[in-house]
Amino acid sequence: MRKLIQNICISLIFLIVSGCGFHLRGQQSIPDYMEKTYVKGDNTELVAKLNLELRSRGAQAIKEQSDATIIIDLTRVTYLREVRSIDNRGKVNGYVSKYEVEYRLLMPNEDILLDKTLITLSSSLEYDSGRVLELELEEELLRDQILNQLAKRITQRLESVAEGLID
Repeated sequence: MRKLIQNICISLIFLIVSGCGFHLRGQQSIPDYMEKTYVKGDNTELVAKLNLELRSRGAQAIKEQSDATIIIDLTRVTYLREVRSIDNRGKVNGYVSKYEVEYRLLMPNEDILLDKTLITLSSSLEYDSGRVLELELEEELLRDQILNQLAKRITQRLESVAEGLID
């Protein structure tokens, strides 16, 4: 009896999820001429995130610029942490973490496909001033999330540029 109820519940969940229009995201792909992408930049964290995101979309993250069909040139990556709020004792209890990334897309011969583009992403971090260790961990997690979002946005932009070239 218990197994029957469990199967009915699972079936209902599937019906509800499929009825609301939810679909699993299939592998998104980058056009053929963008399959071998080289990421050029000094920020190793963002370069690694971009390479991971490119691979998840079916592209090859190339280690040598000479082998690439397109180049993502990270011209500037800046991380800022600004005070957002102060408690009644004058101690900081909130920050805004912000990344600014300026990049451009180049062809292998260094012709500019997309000139310098700026992306700014930020997120707030509130904490109790007595929990400094938690703040450090939360800030690291927040930075990682922002870097993941930046990698997704840059690859989405790469795909939209590709669509514009095909049209």
